[in-house]
Amino acid sequence: MNLDNKQTMTTRTSLSFSEVTDLRLAVAVFAFRRPQHLRLTLDRLSLAEGFEDATICIFVDGPKSAIDRSLVLETIEVAKTFEQKNSKVGISVSVSVSKTNHGLSESIVSAVTQLCEKHGHAVVLEDDLLVSSNFLTYMKEYLIKYRDCPKVLQISGHAHDTTQGFASFARLTTSWGWATWSDRWTEFIAAREKGDFKIPVARDRGKEFNFNNSYPYDVLLKLQQRGLVNSWAIHFHYHAFNRRMCTLFPPASLVQNIGFDGSGEHCRASRQNAAQASASPFLPPGNVCVDDGREKSIQKSLKGLFGSTYLRRRLGMQYRLIKHRLKNRSHREQSPPSGSTDEAVNG
Repeated sequence: MNLDNKQTMTTRTSLSFSEVTDLRLAVAVFAFRRPQHLRLTLDRLSLAEGFEDATICIFVDGPKSAIDRSLVLETIEVAKTFEQKNSKVGISVSVSVSKTNHGLSESIVSAVTQLCEKHGHAVVLEDDLLVSSNFLTYMKEYLIKYRDCPKVLQISGHAHDTTQGFASFARLTTSWGWATWSDRWTEFIAAREKGDFKIPVARDRGKEFNFNNSYPYDVLLKLQQRGLVNSWAIHFHYHAFNRRMCTLFPPASLVQNIGFDGSGEHCRASRQNAAQASASPFLPPGNVCVDDGREKSIQKSLKGLFGSTYLRRRLGMQYRLIKHRLKNRSHREQSPPSGSTDEAVNG
């Protein structure tokens, strides 16, 4: 299915990785209070082809409380050691440390904006992602190939499923190892600041927004609107849906998530192993065209994510909304009416 249902958007011919000379990858790595995870992430990144030619920017968020302080200091030490080691051999690595805690959502929005303004793009990793040896090759190749294609919002290094041979497009976004361009990120930030995120009410549009009811994005958006979650990613997904944009996914995952051990801010512990990083070869699609078969494959994987089901996941999110409403109602009922204290007595 073509993205605009009218025509396929062709792109200019892509250069091979060895022929590309006009793009130096800018890679952002976000860390908080997991020094061991960050060490593994950076070690694996340093083994990727093209690492020596990339610009690596490590962003460490500040502690939420005194409890976090020692782990944050250890995390900073890991980042600084990595910076010093690589700077000695001429590899560009920088470390930015926040004195206060901004949270992952605002940290990503701010840092990606900075990188896009300076470099025209950004490759984004978090401190629990191990990349394959060809992760940077893949990112560089497709950032160049689709930089003039406004319908492509994102290049994903993660794949929910495994397919044969080709990278392909699907109408959803990802937060596990991805990249985007400055023009598309700027457009997203403008939409985010406007705050016009209306949950689709029509049945067909709601089903499409939930990626054929494979994940309850609509309930997640409600949780975000009520301040019960802090997610830039749900806004990114909404932006892609609203503008009819897509993401390029590799045939097999080029990242492995090691954060499902209960240590992450937004990841619960899980018995499920994340997809293993793959060094499988990938081939460029000939045009920007959604792959219906790939979308069905991803939907199947999402419906069984972490051993749960779509319905169970949806009910769990809705339960949080109901608890929030009941809590607010109880608070209103217990609070005295406005003007019922001194003003009422004095009147």
